[in-house]
Amino acid sequence: MSLAHSFYRVLWRQSWLRPRLRKSVYKKLCARGDQLDFPFSKDFYGLRFEGNLNNSIEFSIYYYDAFEKPLLYFLGDTLHNINSSQPDSDRLTCFCDVGANIGQHSLFMSRLADQVHAFEPFAEVSNRLRRHIKLNQLENVELHRIGLSDATEKLTFYAPTGRNQGIGSFDASTTGKGNQAAGELALARGDEYFEEFPIGRVDLMKIDVEGFESKVLAGLEQTLQQYRPIIVCEVSYSGEMSFDSVESLLQSLPADYALFTFNTRKTDGSKARRRGARARKTGGYELIPCTDWRESGQDDIIACPTEKKSILPMQGTGRIPVP
Repeated sequence: MSLAHSFYRVLWRQSWLRPRLRKSVYKKLCARGDQLDFPFSKDFYGLRFEGNLNNSIEFSIYYYDAFEKPLLYFLGDTLHNINSSQPDSDRLTCFCDVGANIGQHSLFMSRLADQVHAFEPFAEVSNRLRRHIKLNQLENVELHRIGLSDATEKLTFYAPTGRNQGIGSFDASTTGKGNQAAGELALARGDEYFEEFPIGRVDLMKIDVEGFESKVLAGLEQTLQQYRPIIVCEVSYSGEMSFDSVESLLQSLPADYALFTFNTRKTDGSKARRRGARARKTGGYELIPCTDWRESGQDDIIACPTEKKSILPMQGTGRIPVP
């Protein structure tokens, strides 16, 4: 162990360490492969959340109140607009979280949607969501411990090995990120599963499946045609089971969908880090038309039916009404 590593370990144990400095010290320890156990409990938009800093998603919840806060606030704003636009006040709203992971988005949306359906086949993370559903006595969140695909099948799942538990995937190429084969997990064809359960209508859907998105959308073809939800899909550029162009993504969707993305990049395509750091704290966001396709990396892309563009929130200040 280097002298610097030892120094950071000693510094981490000091009770007088201010939160901002403690965060910096922990990140330096993690960069040296030292993932210290640090459990915590805090308020999460009116819910109780129990996590550990050794999970990178929960690290963000502890220090920034949320992981991917702009996306979280966008989902909340969108559902608020959907509710406001409905002439039938008795109709229940439904949010589907495909690739729920530890369930942060599902927990947040449980305060806003009447029904939340969370899909997560990897037990190591879905168990955390199940614990928080029970801890907060949430009756409107249904955890489906299964993945969605274009066929009912079992496939090898490649599990993350480090702090970032959000990169597990059925895409074998993710071994390049350090993932390791963790056995086969069950998947269902989305349309068949939604009909059998039944889940009913879908107003808003988030898809985050680390390169498996084309198979998820293909399996939900009839559901998307029937309900025409607003969709937020994380796209992994260059992934074998993702998309290779704006056109290929549009072809996987019903007719008359428009694509947008979050304004998180500079004109040269690189990430705007200062803007991102500010948004991570405030939750502010801005949507722009999605016209470019990249060779690598990931972006959240919003697919909106043209008849719902008038209710799509194009920007947010970072304020979200939570009951």
